[in-house]
Amino acid sequence: MHRAFIVLLTSIIALLSGAPATAQILNGIDADPAPWQVQLRFTGTLRLVDGNGQPITRPEWSRRHLCGGTLIAPRWVLTAGHCLFDKQEGQPPRRRADIEFVVRAGLTDIEQPGPTMHERRVRSVLHPDYRHSLQGSAQNPPGLDNFPAHRDFALIELDHPLPLDDPARIAVSPMVAKKPKAGHVARVTGWGQLTRPDPLKPAALQQADLHLVGTTICNGRYQRPGGPRIVPRSGVLCAEGLTSAGEPIDICKGDSGGPLAVTLGGGVRLAGVVSWASCGDPGKPSVHGDVRAIRAWIEETIDLASGQPE
Repeated sequence: MHRAFIVLLTSIIALLSGAPATAQILNGIDADPAPWQVQLRFTGTLRLVDGNGQPITRPEWSRRHLCGGTLIAPRWVLTAGHCLFDKQEGQPPRRRADIEFVVRAGLTDIEQPGPTMHERRVRSVLHPDYRHSLQGSAQNPPGLDNFPAHRDFALIELDHPLPLDDPARIAVSPMVAKKPKAGHVARVTGWGQLTRPDPLKPAALQQADLHLVGTTICNGRYQRPGGPRIVPRSGVLCAEGLTSAGEPIDICKGDSGGPLAVTLGGGVRLAGVVSWASCGDPGKPSVHGDVRAIRAWIEETIDLASGQPE
C-alpha cells in the first residue's frame, strides 16, 4: 500500500486525478473487516489555481475521498492533522472549514456505500502542537514540501454518535497502552492510491501488513548527509514492507489519517495514525503518529466537550 498524503502532492497531480489530494495504499489487497475505519469525504468545491494564478473551481469534484480516520469513541474520530488543510504548490496551507467535509462510517466500498453507511457532520480539533514544515525547508524529506513535521493529529467530533449495534460494520478501536517493538507486524487500511505515477484509486478498502522499524533507522533512510534530523526520535512509528516479488508496500496519496493497527493484549489495537511517506520509494519507511504520545490530549479533549469521560 502506497500512501502519500494530501500535503505531499502538487495541485497539478490534483488536476490530473480529478479529486482533492489524499493518501492511498500501494501493493495492498482488499481489506478484511475493519469496522473502526471511517472516511473523511470532501463536500465543498475544490480550490485550484491555473497557470496565471487565477482561481479554478470544480464543483463536479465535490463529495470526493479526502482522508481516512479511526473511530475511537461513538462520536469521535482520530485522524491526521494535515487532513484539515488544503495545500497547493507555492501557497501556504489553508485550514479547511468544518462544513467542507463529512465523516462516513460502516462502508468498505466508497462508491457503493450501501444501507449500513452512516454520514455525520463534524467539528474538528487540531492538535495544539501540530505544525508543518515550511516549503523549501532543509527539514523536509527530499522531494517533499510542507510535510507534517510534528504532532500530525486531529480529533473529529461527530454531530451525533454512531450506532454500535452491529460491530461487524461499525466499532470503536481501543488504543495501545504500550509501544509495539520494532519488527512487530502492523496493518494499514485505506482507500489511497494503488499505483504511481498514475493515480489509480480503489473503491474497495485496501489493507497491507508492514513491519515496524526503529526511528533511528527510519531517519537514516531520509536524512540528508549533514542535514537536520527528519524523523523524530519519539512520537512517531515507522513501518515498511515488501511483496514476495520485492516491490515496496507503502502508503500513498489518500491513505492519510487512517489506522496503523497491531495485535497486542489479545486484540487489535490502534497504534498509529498514517502521516506521511515517500509513496513507494525503495527502502524508505512510512511514518505514522504514535497514539501513545497524545492519549492525554485525546482524553482531555473528549472530556471537555462531553463533560464526562466517554
